[in-house]
Amino acid sequence: MPDTLVEHSELVFYYRNVAMLSRKVMRGIGLDTENFEELGVAPSEQVAAELARYFNTIVSDLVLEGGVTPYRHIVMMIANLGDSLGGTSRNEIGRVALMRVVNPLVRHLHIQGRLSSILYSLKGLVVPDDDDDDSGAVKRKRINVGPETDIDELVKQFETYRILYHELETSNGSRLLLNRQLKWQDNTGETHKIGPDLYSHVGDIDMLWAGEVKGGADPAGSDEHWKTATEALERILRAAEATGRQTPMLSFIATILVERVAKDAQAWIEHGKLTSVYNLTQMYEKEEEMERFLTDMTKFLGYGAANTENKLE
Repeated sequence: MPDTLVEHSELVFYYRNVAMLSRKVMRGIGLDTENFEELGVAPSEQVAAELARYFNTIVSDLVLEGGVTPYRHIVMMIANLGDSLGGTSRNEIGRVALMRVVNPLVRHLHIQGRLSSILYSLKGLVVPDDDDDDSGAVKRKRINVGPETDIDELVKQFETYRILYHELETSNGSRLLLNRQLKWQDNTGETHKIGPDLYSHVGDIDMLWAGEVKGGADPAGSDEHWKTATEALERILRAAEATGRQTPMLSFIATILVERVAKDAQAWIEHGKLTSVYNLTQMYEKEEEMERFLTDMTKFLGYGAANTENKLE
């Protein structure tokens, strides 16, 4: 009942999970539960009534479909929490992979005197919730970077406090942007939605280069990572052609590359659809691979032309 939620706001968490709903879904329907669950703020009578009505509708449908047992509510709650933990884990793997890609670049650009500022947000502790994305992060912060900046200490703090990179700005005005959703409109009025993991905005070119990053060290998942990455890259190519934009250079960065994926990636390179591929594991094991990546990234940010000669072993 609504009065129950007003008196015991912590039960919003319980009933949301029994209804097998995520906080992301609740935000999407205009009933954000974060304050009630995290801060213990009591919902107003009106909001409590809306929450109770929504939870009851969902739970009723689930019960009518699956029946009732004495422990059904516990099973439903744990199942939703398990799914949330899985989502958090996958998001964290992706975030860490991006950190491993961007951290060396931050150091490299700073050594060259080409890094001006970093836009980021603190993610804080890992929590059991599948809405662990940019919308759940605290306010974004920008830090200016100069010759006096202790970049190693800064990167160490970033790793300690679980940050989410949003943008690197360089001395030539170029920007490396991460996790941005873009909408390009063609001359017919159709909107093309794309969301690369990271891309560079250089001069008047809103996307000179874009890359997809896939974390995870399980070889069994390599094929699926390649499939989802190429789908995202294909959308970029189609959107650029439809809107009359310059075709961006594209890269694939993966923690692991099995032989079949490496062959497919090489074929993409030979057909001119892909500019480069980087094995994140080899980048940290072989100095020449990290140097190739950093040199290319510097050029993707407008400091010269990138080397497109790639042969995968």
